[in-house]
Amino acid sequence: GTLRNIAVMSAHTPLFAATRVVPALAAVVGRYVRHAELMLNVARILAKLSGHEGCRRALSRDEEALRQLLQLLRVHPDNSALVMRVGYLLGNLTVSNNANRLTLGTTLGGADLFVALLARYCWRTPAPP
Repeated sequence: GTLRNIAVMSAHTPLFAATRVVPALAAVVGRYVRHAELMLNVARILAKLSGHEGCRRALSRDEEALRQLLQLLRVHPDNSALVMRVGYLLGNLTVSNNANRLTLGTTLGGADLFVALLARYCWRTPAPP
């Protein structure tokens, strides 16, 4: 929680980029991918940091981190809060980076995953009021 609160403040974002915090958070995903609450907090932090070029660059250099983010979506497809935050993060990583689009979509097989998640959420029956 504390790290997430610090990440929210844009003045601290360059410090995250200058240290090994971003790769360390990505490594946490690989180790604790089944722990939904922890993954939601990590996704919140990474999503916030993904607005900063230096943090995006740190994640983009680490193909294993990208693989782990996709694995996170595969393990928790029904956790809408987690899917939304990881989707936002991946969107920031790919919006202006064609190499990330190719890596995530093709090399790591993310295109099929994204289509499956889109279908899952488009045809989901809303909960009754």
